[in-house]
Amino acid sequence: MVRGMSWYVNYLANTLRRKYGVLGRVAARYVKAGFSVRVLKDVIVAQGKGMKYVITAAENPKEAVRLGSRVIEVAGKLGGVPVVALYGRARWGPIIGELRGIGVRVKLVRG
Repeated sequence: MVRGMSWYVNYLANTLRRKYGVLGRVAARYVKAGFSVRVLKDVIVAQGKGMKYVITAAENPKEAVRLGSRVIEVAGKLGGVPVVALYGRARWGPIIGELRGIGVRVKLVRG
């Protein structure tokens, strides 16, 4: 993040939230953390601090494992670390274990 550009970071975060919904909310968190973010069709590519993350957001437990396998494919092509952001207050307990078992990092986003 460029020093003195906090207004731009806030503007970019708000634009992402408005334009992409849940995926935009997750992307906004990475922008505010100082990452450079690109939003592709259903994944986010966040680069910065020597790391590259390929992130997707799941709203309900039924789609989380499917999105986890999808993000592994995309991360393999782009050379990044696969991450699934579990959005909301659903019961994610068994899903977290499943996702970690297939090699995906899990982040909980509560709103």
